[in-house]
Parts: sequence; C-alpha cells; structure tokens
Amino acid sequence: PADKARAEIARVNRNRIAHYEYYTGEKWGDPHRYDLMLNTGSLDLQTACDLVAEYYQKVCQHSKESL
Repeated sequence: PADKARAEIARVNRNRIAHYEYYTGEKWGDPHRYDLMLNTGSLDLQTACDLVAEYYQKVCQHSKESL
C-alpha cells in the first residue's frame, strides 16, 4: 500500500507540473516566480513567521501607497 501511495503522489505531482508549465509557459520551481523564499531549514518557526509578517506589511503598505 505505501508503494502505491508513493506512486500515486508522484503521478499527481507530474500532472501538476505539466499543467502549470503548459498553461503558464514557465518552468515549475523557478525561484524567479516567487515573491518570497525562506530557507526554513536554517530558521526557527518564530523567525520565519516574523519575516513573513514583515514582508507582508511592507508589500501591503507599498500597494496602498501606489493606489
């Protein structure tokens, strides 16, 4: 059963990637497609949350100012 589950997850992931790349014309996983990336392997949860909150506040503030 575990092997079947892994195979199904891999199949679904391949389909997701194909769907994304077909409809966007972009490469799946390209870091240039993300607004924010954090290496959570080197951050504790609180620091990661603080960074996301700070980024969100700056982006929202910038968006409001440009309206």
